[in-house]
Amino acid sequence: LWAWTIAPPLTAMLLGSVYLAGGYFYARVLFGAPWERVAAGFPPVILFVWMAAIATALHLDRFHDDSLPFAAWAALYIVTPIGVPLLYLHNRRPLSGTPLPSMARLVLGVVGAAIVLASLVLFVAPDVGIDNWPYTLTPLTARITAAVLALYGSVWLSVALYGTSTSARIPLQAHALGLAALLVAVARGEDAIDWGNPLAPTLVAVADPHGSVGEAREWETTAMDFAKRLL
Repeated sequence: LWAWTIAPPLTAMLLGSVYLAGGYFYARVLFGAPWERVAAGFPPVILFVWMAAIATALHLDRFHDDSLPFAAWAALYIVTPIGVPLLYLHNRRPLSGTPLPSMARLVLGVVGAAIVLASLVLFVAPDVGIDNWPYTLTPLTARITAAVLALYGSVWLSVALYGTSTSARIPLQAHALGLAALLVAVARGEDAIDWGNPLAPTLVAVADPHGSVGEAREWETTAMDFAKRLL
C-alpha cells in the first residue's frame, strides 16, 4: 500500500490523516469553492509537499522503487512541489472579509508558528527525534512525521495571517477532519507509544483538549463558529 515499509504503522496512519484532510480540501477546490475560501489552505499544502519531496530525495534507498505505490508517490511529489505553488501564485490576489476575533488569531498564530518551528527542527535534525521520540522513528519517518506536524501547525498559522472568516472556514474544516483522523491513529497505535516518555503528551497535544495546542483547538472552534454565522 505504501511506497516504503513503514514501521510502526502509527506513522502510516499519521500520514493517512493528512491525505484525508487534503482530500476534503481539494474536493472543495474542485467542486468550485471561491478562491477566497480556499486560499489560506495552499501555503500549508506547499510546505508539506516540499518537505515530503525533500525527504523522499534524501532517502530514496528506503523506497520500493520497482513498485506501483512508489511510482504514484514519486509522481505526486515531483508534480505538486511545482504545480501547487504555481496554482497559488496564479490565483493570489488581495482578499477581503470580516476579521476573525483578534484573540483567536493571536493564539492560532502563536501555537501554529511554534509547531512549524519544532517540525522544522525535527526535519533538519532527525537524529534528535530518533533519540527522544516516544515511538520508533527512522530518519525517513522522522522527516515525514515532521512534514505532517508542520502541515497541521501551518494551517493555524495561515488562517491567522489571512485573518478573515471567509478564508478560515474550509481550511479549518479540513484541519479538524485531519485532527479527528489523527486522534484515531493515536488511539489505534497507542501500543507503539511509550507513554512514560515526556514527549508523548506533546506529540498528541494537537488532539488533546488538555494541552496548550488543545487550547488552540478551542480557538479554532471559535473561529469556525464565527465564520459559519457570517457565511
